[in-house]
Amino acid sequence: MSRTIRGLQEFLDGEGLVTTEPLSNLANTTVGIDGSWWSKQIEFLEPFQVAMGGLPLTLLNCVRTDLRQWTSRNVTPVLVFNGLTLPRPKFNKGGNSSSSSSAAPSPVSVSAPSMYNLEKRNQGWDYYSQDKISEAMQAFQSSQSSLNYKSQRLFKDVYLSTSLLPPNFVRNTLPAIFDSNAQFFTAPYYSWAQLAHFYNQGLIKNVVGPLELLLFREVKKIIISVDFKTGQFRSVNMASILERMQIGHDAFVEICLLAGFELIKPYPQYSSKSFRDIAESHRNFGSGRALIQSAQHLSLFTRAKCAITYMPVLDSQSCVCKPNNSPCPNNLQEVTGIKLPNEVYFLLALGILGPQTLNNVITGTMLETPPMVDTATYRNLIIRLVPLRATTIAVLLSMMPPQVSEEIRVSVSRYCESVESELPISDTSFLVARLSDLPIVSQSQITPFLSNGPSQSPETLSASLNIHTVTRILSSISLPVHAPSPLEINTADELFSTVFSHLFMMIGFHEFDKKNMLGEALKLFDGDQIEFAIEFLLLFHFGVFDDVQDPLSILTRVFTILPAQLNEADGWQGPLDKELMGFNSSLKAVSKTVRSLIELLLARLIQKATVRCSNQVIISVGYELPFMRETSTALGIMLKETLALNSDLSAAQQVLVCCDDISGDLASGIRFWDSACKAIALLSKNLSASFVAANELLVPLRPAVLQTA
Repeated sequence: MSRTIRGLQEFLDGEGLVTTEPLSNLANTTVGIDGSWWSKQIEFLEPFQVAMGGLPLTLLNCVRTDLRQWTSRNVTPVLVFNGLTLPRPKFNKGGNSSSSSSAAPSPVSVSAPSMYNLEKRNQGWDYYSQDKISEAMQAFQSSQSSLNYKSQRLFKDVYLSTSLLPPNFVRNTLPAIFDSNAQFFTAPYYSWAQLAHFYNQGLIKNVVGPLELLLFREVKKIIISVDFKTGQFRSVNMASILERMQIGHDAFVEICLLAGFELIKPYPQYSSKSFRDIAESHRNFGSGRALIQSAQHLSLFTRAKCAITYMPVLDSQSCVCKPNNSPCPNNLQEVTGIKLPNEVYFLLALGILGPQTLNNVITGTMLETPPMVDTATYRNLIIRLVPLRATTIAVLLSMMPPQVSEEIRVSVSRYCESVESELPISDTSFLVARLSDLPIVSQSQITPFLSNGPSQSPETLSASLNIHTVTRILSSISLPVHAPSPLEINTADELFSTVFSHLFMMIGFHEFDKKNMLGEALKLFDGDQIEFAIEFLLLFHFGVFDDVQDPLSILTRVFTILPAQLNEADGWQGPLDKELMGFNSSLKAVSKTVRSLIELLLARLIQKATVRCSNQVIISVGYELPFMRETSTALGIMLKETLALNSDLSAAQQVLVCCDDISGDLASGIRFWDSACKAIALLSKNLSASFVAANELLVPLRPAVLQTA
């Protein structure tokens, strides 16, 4: 399937329909940029990043550099990214689609491409262990690129899919986007339709991106490439194209659908024909429907055209998700999937809520792709995470009408299993129902625990309010028999604290009027390390430490939960560690699961409660939610290398040249480790002995770290 409209660029070039203009023509304007198109312009070279975990070290600097090329020319870039996946159609014996917006789609297996990626990764580790660095680099890069390519190809064969970006790419680049004075937005579905809506509303002056933007009638002109070195850009004008082809816009859309692009495969009889020949055939037949002979392809053609014409967008004035054109067909949901609550689209647009769980519900499938290092521990973990992931989806369904939510089914397709299973969503509904009995954590309950007092404005979070403070607040309050109705949230502090009270109950860290051991263990950690403590305790709870016998392995795994301060100017320069990368895969799975849950808990709270705060409060609280970062294995490697060098920090610095503060990072790790040992002593006598043995390895390191701290 073509990544862009097949043959159109060659046609435009051949007809002389591409014009070149100076970038100065865009000065003092706002430019909407397709996020997927833009992400392909970001160039960075970090061959071993995939084997380190976390973000590429140079990524944020590359993003800042690129965006400042716009802002330095007095152009305000607005990046618009793709959102949700369109569900695939199901076909009856006659070849007609018969998709349902609520019933689970037919199964999808990801085993073949996923196992190929896993094989390439294992090959990379084998090369690395043999000091074949060049071969290892190629294998790692191949596994990453093949993962992106084959996943896209698989999805596009069975879904009308949005372009896939690396997981959390958008949200992890937000700091750099904000630093560059750029703006961003995540569309409900395709960025193309949202950009067309913004253009039509006058919110952006120009549109930059792929040729698919021409499919939207509102867009009169698009910029298809930018060269900052020469100070020029290339553009195409829709009116000029239609005039040259002597057709209307609807005919142009149909010709593009026959040629094929991301939404639809080329019509088989025309798969080798030029864009001009396809246009001529369309002219002869009078319409695409008259030309297509295959019932199944005609159904795909009709669905794709419907998706282009009525693609949902988030209305810039009402903040409500609605079709881009009206009136729309009554069965539009067969193309776009079930309609989600508006609170969900709002948080998705702001980058607060990720699309993964939403796509699970819309497509009816949860795809479990292989980790960087496949282990029995990881395979056991993803099984143990099933109830928590089912609970997360149940939270989303609790926001929807019963007649819709009760029909939702989600199947799980794991890279390591040939048979799919259904996610037990109904088994967790009782836990979600308990949320309705939970009260708002009131400002009067919060204020006594704020060391600097409450914020002067109810619209601003208090400076001393954090997750650690919330744990202390919750241990002091009791759950009333019934929550007051209706629930009212009047301050940012109340919204923040109540979201976490819901999270702690859902993940088993808090039970009103009952002592909770995980909650008690959480209190043993320092306030600035609570986010990492939650991850550590959940990893313990899910048995990730159960099979670890080697003291050094225990020690480095705990350390690697914390981030290290690394130089962003260059990529990672140091050794890799396969064992730690295997643990990092487990850490990432837990972190992403909890992040998805807390996002939807925020959305549900906004919907169910009366929030007497501005949208800006919701946004600020949303950006304070934890578990967004992706930690690498750097701190675990740092510890292992330093211990191997007899705790010589200077020698370790020569090996780990991209580590900015080895002594400070190790001191932070030791502080976290000490708290973890206390927590394990409280929770598990069996595991505590292993932690005591591992602690002995730190004896020579502690004075060296304290001396330089």
